[in-house]
Amino acid sequence: MKRRPLTQAQLLARMPRAFRPKLSADQLRDLGLCHFANLDSIARGEAEEQTLWDWVGAVLTWSKAAELLERGTDEMGLQLDLATRMVNRYRDSGRILFSGPDYQLAKVGAEVMDALAEAVDRPTAVAAADWGEATLNRMSEACKAYRAALPTTERLAA
Repeated sequence: MKRRPLTQAQLLARMPRAFRPKLSADQLRDLGLCHFANLDSIARGEAEEQTLWDWVGAVLTWSKAAELLERGTDEMGLQLDLATRMVNRYRDSGRILFSGPDYQLAKVGAEVMDALAEAVDRPTAVAAADWGEATLNRMSEACKAYRAALPTTERLAA
């Protein structure tokens, strides 16, 4: 019986992580810009709901990448805690903002996410992004359902 040749994805999965293709310089630049643009928008009080979800999605993605790379997990754990506080604040009040210490923590987190982006290989980044997006979709739907269930007067006050 003849064996089928391995697909490119199967070959990449077998390749040691150090030899897998990395993110391109353009991708790294774009990710860094997105991280800090979202952070800045939230800090200035100009963020809309989509900006919150974009920022939370980045935190989820890079926390998963940290887990897969086995580096930066403690720092990204702090970012996950921060993202949870932000989503809970938004869910309960409709407000998207950082407190002073949270903003400083988020700035450090953006630097950690950029460092993870430089270290990660492309297949691991894709796996982390897929996981992050699926998790984000569940979170945002739960948040929308919670806010929709609030009495109209509470939703208007928020």
